Amino acid sequence: MSTAGSFGTNGKARVAVTGIVLASIALVTTNTANASSAKTQAGTGVNTARISPAGPPGGHAHMTPPTGWTPDGRAVSGYHAVYTHKVQGGSVALMWMDSRLLSFRFIPGTQEPTGTNYRSIDRQPSTWATSMVAAFNGGFANKSNHISGYFYAGQLHGHLTNGDGVFEVTNTGAFKVGSWGSPGFTSTSGALAVRQELLPLIVKNGVAVPAANACADCWGGTDNHALKVRRAAVGVRADGSVVFAFGYDVTARTLALGLVSGGVRNAVVLDMNLSWPTGFVYTGYHKGHRIHQAIQRDPSTYYSRFERDFVVALPR
Repeated sequence: MSTAGSFGTNGKARVAVTGIVLASIALVTTNTANASSAKTQAGTGVNTARISPAGPPGGHAHMTPPTGWTPDGRAVSGYHAVYTHKVQGGSVALMWMDSRLLSFRFIPGTQEPTGTNYRSIDRQPSTWATSMVAAFNGGFANKSNHISGYFYAGQLHGHLTNGDGVFEVTNTGAFKVGSWGSPGFTSTSGALAVRQELLPLIVKNGVAVPAANACADCWGGTDNHALKVRRAAVGVRADGSVVFAFGYDVTARTLALGLVSGGVRNAVVLDMNLSWPTGFVYTGYHKGHRIHQAIQRDPSTYYSRFERDFVVALPR
C-alpha cells in the first residue's frame, strides 16, 4: 500500500498532519535562531543569560551580590543570601546580606540598651536561633555619653537627635540606615527598633566621614584611648542590600573606607573594643562561623539571649 493510499479518501486528515509537522519545524527553527542570537550577543559582552530575579518556583525575588565576593551561609529560596569579603589588607571583613531574601530582627539585650523593654517573643530564642542566616552586634552601651535615643516596641527612651546616625528595623523586617531628621528618618511610625549613637554617620552618601587624623575617641570611646581597636559598623547600599563590617585593630577611617569599597552609601557605627563586635554566618541549626578570625566571641553567642542587643537575619 502506498503512503498516499494509507490516508484513503480522507484528504483533510492528510492536510492537518502536514500542517502540524510544518508548525513544529518552524518552532524548532525559531528557538534555534533565538539561542544563536543569545550566543552572538554574549560574545559581544552583553549578558543575555540571566537567572530570573524571581528565583525558583515559589521562591522570593533576590538581589545581585557584589562581584568577587564569597557565597556563605545557608541557602534561602535556592540562593545564597549572604556573601563575605575582606578588604583593607584583610583587616576589615564585610558581610553582605540580601534584604529581599532576608528579614531582619532586633533582639534587645538582657542589660542593654535598657534591660527592661522587650516583647515576650524576645524571651524565646527558638523564634530566631533555629533559622538564623546571619547575626551581628548592636550599638553602644546605654550611657549618657554614648547614646541619645533608643526606640523599641512603641517605647522611646531618651530622645532621637537630629543629625546623628541611626539604624532602624521596621515592623516588616526591613533594615534602614540614615541620619535622624533626614527624609525617611523623621518618625518612628512603622519602626520596631531605632538605635542611635551620639555620632554622625560613618559613611554618608558613599563618602568616608572620619578624618585621617581623627582622635582615638572621636568615634566612640576606645579601650585605653587606643587609636586602633576592634570596631563594627553597618550600612546599606544603593539597592537596599545590607553590609555589616568588622574591623580588627583599625581606625574609624579604615573601617569607613572598607565599607565604601563594599559599595555602601550610608553606614552607622556599632559597638566596639575587644569583645563586643561580632559578625556570624550560619550554615544550619547550631552551625555557624565568624566572618573574621579575630572576633572574640563564638557563633553560639546568639543562640540564646545576650546581655547586649544584636540583630539577626532570618529567611523571609
